Amino acid sequence: MTIDELSLIKLPGYYLVDSYCRPNSGTHGGSAIFVKETVRIKQNLNLSQLASQDIFEICSTYVYDSNILCVSIYTNHKRIRSNFDLFLDKIYDLFVLIFTFKPNINVILAADFNIDFLVQNNDFYDLCNLFNSFGAHPTIFKPTRPTSGACIDNVITNIHNDKYVADVIPTIFSDHDAILLKTNIKNKSYYDTNEKFNIFRPMSELTKCYFLQLLRNLSWFELYSQSDVHEQVNCFLNTFIHIVDCAFPLSHKASIGRGFHREWYSGELRELKKQCLSYYNLYNKHGLIGY
Repeated sequence: MTIDELSLIKLPGYYLVDSYCRPNSGTHGGSAIFVKETVRIKQNLNLSQLASQDIFEICSTYVYDSNILCVSIYTNHKRIRSNFDLFLDKIYDLFVLIFTFKPNINVILAADFNIDFLVQNNDFYDLCNLFNSFGAHPTIFKPTRPTSGACIDNVITNIHNDKYVADVIPTIFSDHDAILLKTNIKNKSYYDTNEKFNIFRPMSELTKCYFLQLLRNLSWFELYSQSDVHEQVNCFLNTFIHIVDCAFPLSHKASIGRGFHREWYSGELRELKKQCLSYYNLYNKHGLIGY
């Protein structure tokens, strides 16, 4: 869909906030986000740098009141087969950008992945492990394309399971069914704090064993099949980083500051402390003094 064609779509009570349209006209692809008129949004996170036609057609918006980043992605079913590694790299870069922007953000990623979530093959495990490494997970495990019975559309989120409900809704007029996700998130004041977060990789004996097991089971055939040394290095690093992400997923927690406010530490006590310190310094300098 072109930009001109998209501008003709009017949804009563909603308005278009972001979109991806292919430079060349086409009957498929692209992504768009419409938001209810009463919802406050901010476009302060630019994800267009990740966009790639057919592979990662992305748009996004930040819902200020609920601290939710909404992301929409489309991937072409033919191109994703031969560019799956590139697609995984894009997903990884996306989550890094998101949690660098705001570590405690809620993410809702709606996408036509063109990867069947009902078929548990290597692509399925690679994608889900990548989501899990950022604390996110799929919400739908039932067919979204009635004609084939495949679940190629999904909503990925890091919102806890007891905070949302998700289901597939028949559309009748499309070859894809719709996904409805409802969530109850606290208002922005809950998140709008000066609290700082540290991003880290928690490690335990169990995760270390899992990491070593992944290394043992790994085949380096793809690395040795590369004729160029630069490609070999890239292959090694990408494979190793992927294993690290699976075994030691990124996490975040609030940092503990030392300068927190003490309600009992009043101005009078602060002045008394200064007087005591001055007398103490005077005593250390001249010895015992009389009053």
